[in-house]
Amino acid sequence: MGFATHFMVSENITALEKKLSEQEDITLDIIDSIIQEFSASTDHDASHYRLYGDILQVIER
Repeated sequence: MGFATHFMVSENITALEKKLSEQEDITLDIIDSIIQEFSASTDHDASHYRLYGDILQVIER
């Protein structure tokens, strides 16, 4: 089982990986800060994603 704590659009994943790999002295706080930087804001419009609405409700059930 996994738990998702952050949401980001897939276009940001490569940049996130690059920034994380550039860190020399990495801590959990630094990791969290970088992930927050690339995460979608809580007010983003999710309605244009394919997994939204009825399809998402089925997956969540």
